[in-house]
Amino acid sequence: MPLAERQPASRGLRIGGRHGSLLVSVASGRPGAINIRFQ
Repeated sequence: MPLAERQPASRGLRIGGRHGSLLVSVASGRPGAINIRFQ
């Protein structure tokens, strides 16, 4: 899995890491919304 992968379908930028992932999406109705997930 690439460190940074663009997803045109969701119109967002997803950056994945070993400790978590950073998802920036503008398709959720909130431009510039930042969702931080830790798995």
